[in-house]
Amino acid sequence: MTALRHFNMKKTSTTSDLINESEILGDVLNSLSSHIAIIDENGFIAAVNKAWKIFSVTNGVNPENYGTGINYLDISNQVSGPYAEHGNRFSVALKEVLSGNMKYFSMIYPCHSSTELIWFKAVITPLQSNLISGAVISHRDMTEKILAKEELKKNETKFQSLFEQASDAIFIADENFKIININVAACNQLGYTECELQNMQIHDLFFETDLAKEPIKINELNRGENIINERRFKRKDGSALDVEINSKKLPNGFFQGISRDITERKQNELLIKKKENYIRTILNTDPECIKMVNAEGICLTMNQAGLEILETDWESDVIGQNILKVVNPGFQKAVADLVKNSFEGKPGKIEYQITTFKGNTKWLEGQIVPFKNTEGIIESCLWISRDISDRVKDREALQKYNSRLKKNFSKVQEIIEKERKEISRELHDELGQKLTALNLDIAWLQKRIAPELTEEKDLMNEMMSLVDSLMKTVQDISKNLRPQILEKFNLQDAVTWLVAEFEKRSKIKCKVHMQIGNINLTEALKVTVFRTLQESLTNINRHSNASKVELEVFENGDQLTLSVTDDGKGITHDEINDVNSLGIHGMQERIESLNGTFKITGLSGKGTNLLSTIPLP
Repeated sequence: MTALRHFNMKKTSTTSDLINESEILGDVLNSLSSHIAIIDENGFIAAVNKAWKIFSVTNGVNPENYGTGINYLDISNQVSGPYAEHGNRFSVALKEVLSGNMKYFSMIYPCHSSTELIWFKAVITPLQSNLISGAVISHRDMTEKILAKEELKKNETKFQSLFEQASDAIFIADENFKIININVAACNQLGYTECELQNMQIHDLFFETDLAKEPIKINELNRGENIINERRFKRKDGSALDVEINSKKLPNGFFQGISRDITERKQNELLIKKKENYIRTILNTDPECIKMVNAEGICLTMNQAGLEILETDWESDVIGQNILKVVNPGFQKAVADLVKNSFEGKPGKIEYQITTFKGNTKWLEGQIVPFKNTEGIIESCLWISRDISDRVKDREALQKYNSRLKKNFSKVQEIIEKERKEISRELHDELGQKLTALNLDIAWLQKRIAPELTEEKDLMNEMMSLVDSLMKTVQDISKNLRPQILEKFNLQDAVTWLVAEFEKRSKIKCKVHMQIGNINLTEALKVTVFRTLQESLTNINRHSNASKVELEVFENGDQLTLSVTDDGKGITHDEINDVNSLGIHGMQERIESLNGTFKITGLSGKGTNLLSTIPLP
């Protein structure tokens, strides 16, 4: 400290020992972090240490003398504004120390630096040495400590507010588990007052039987573990309160417990358990297999009927296992896709085959629907399966029976067509020839009747007309039974003749579109198409009140398509399904006997459409 070393010393201070003492003292003061100033007996700053100089530079003090030579009493008295009180107090204390009336003074005061508010602790002590008489003033920056203290106070206030306002009960116990602090919620949970609880041990809050079964985990708490468990509080009135307690050891060695009343949760859990048991009872009495499946196809639950269908007594065979384990290989992809679609929100249905745990094959019909949680998220799927093995057997038997019926129907149709052909030929050859002979005989008789026998002559004319009419009827019947054009020409020519005859009889215009190329049609196919079109046009003439008809026959890939549309009144659903509609059922049976499809639709006031497809040979 240069100023101190050059201070006007007393005559006894001129020795080398005093000089050394001064230098040592200066080095010591410069090593201190506190801002230190030496004040003479008149209040002037005689010397300052390094920390004081640094602070002075940063706060606008003349860097040449760092405040030395300035009267500190004047500085203190000149403080104004919000800090005037601190300046006056310090000035009075400094005078008291310099006059020897006070041995020690300290105060904490705020002060603005160039950028922020800072806090200092100022200490004044008397100084009596061989070098100087006066006082030592030290200033220590307390800002960090003050701010930390204020922050701690805020946190304590905030904590206390949260502590008191918390809906959960909070307990603080010392190292001996004596309760030392509790909040209002704790008093409410247990029914005790704060004073009553502060005279109790943590163990007093529980039933002895509960502690015997599950002691407090002291060792775990001492190891710093956080313990969460469910317990029963013993309330003041002796009743039990279900709580969830979160316990831990605090850094100061105390123990903290936070308890939450879970009475409602326990009641809900009990209610859910009762409902689950109720539902499980219902499910276990259901004859169908009911199971829950996750997104990976893992079975989560299954009822008793499901175990019986799979022919096992052990849930472990299915629970936690993939349902594809029992699904036969040919159906596994379809089942997996069904589960995937269900988790995309698409319910589905499938028939599939399984192999039971006893090696038996069964057919099941499964229906799957997404199962959403309370948030609307699909977390599993409900799969209901029923054993349809008997139904599949019956269906296969029915299919075989229907197949035989179709074959028999085809044979019957062949026989009918053969009979039609035979009858047509008999009518044309036998009856037609006889009627022709009769007609010739009548003509021969007419020539031999005397002219004056007018009555007999008229009778012969009537007989001649009757025979002509009968011959025409026989020809028409013969054509309808078996049009010769169907035998002599192709299907297109036969249809053209059929439409011409229809227009002649019904006076209904018919538009024809045929595109069948040079395909080779079997006799059965030609007859089926012809008879279907013939019956359809007959029904239009009798029932439709139509003014026009559009008929289409065309090749469509590997099948032949027939379409007949009219603009009549439109056939009704009841008329289509009427068991007495022999014409419709006859057409359908003909088409289906060749493995074709048959559909009739009607729209009231708009007309009727017949649409049929027949596989080409």
